[in-house]
Amino acid sequence: MESRNPEVSQIIESFITNEILNCNELEAIILCGSQATGKATANSDIDLCYMGEFAEFKREYRMFNGYEFQIMIAPWIWYRDVITSFERTNNIGTITSMLANGICLWSRSNCWDELQKEALHHLNMGPVPASNKELSQIRRRITDLWNNYIDSDSELDSYWIGNHLLHSCVEAQFVINNWWSVKTKYQMHELMIRDPYAVKFIKDYVGMEKTRESLQALCEHVLNPIGGWIGGE
Repeated sequence: MESRNPEVSQIIESFITNEILNCNELEAIILCGSQATGKATANSDIDLCYMGEFAEFKREYRMFNGYEFQIMIAPWIWYRDVITSFERTNNIGTITSMLANGICLWSRSNCWDELQKEALHHLNMGPVPASNKELSQIRRRITDLWNNYIDSDSELDSYWIGNHLLHSCVEAQFVINNWWSVKTKYQMHELMIRDPYAVKFIKDYVGMEKTRESLQALCEHVLNPIGGWIGGE
């Protein structure tokens, strides 16, 4: 079993040993999330996917030796449907990424290898590109927020709306460029790799007392490739 932390590795081993003995439907246990990818911190929980002859999908949260185990329990077909259908309709590839990067801790079925191959295939393909309607909605949302920002009559309102604009622009870049979404805590790291210009505008806005010019530059950097401001054609 792979783990960056030997203590956590032993705790996981002890936990799943009991699970295997007491769950007849269980056919595979997959370690997912930060513990599997090597990004875990001292405060990270432990994400597990249970696969087997379960009747339906459910989540369970359990404490064991000071760690929270977040467990996703579902039949094989549920996982396959999620990665081949549901998560292909947007850029939220949470389950797809979890399975593609997962580590099999235990299995009595040969289904896991095939499922992980499917997850890797779909992860590498990327999400379905945004439709024209979705791109128009992005333009409308950012344009409306910008208009509210420049019309704000208090420093607090300006600050609050400006923060929403930052968040909306970052989320939009992932959709527009057909990138899988990532958790908020990883967005700046991912954006630095994929779009350092956007990060520069964000740093300028945050570091220059939140000037209108730097925020406008970020908005236009995001919107210009898809038609610019609504009403500015």
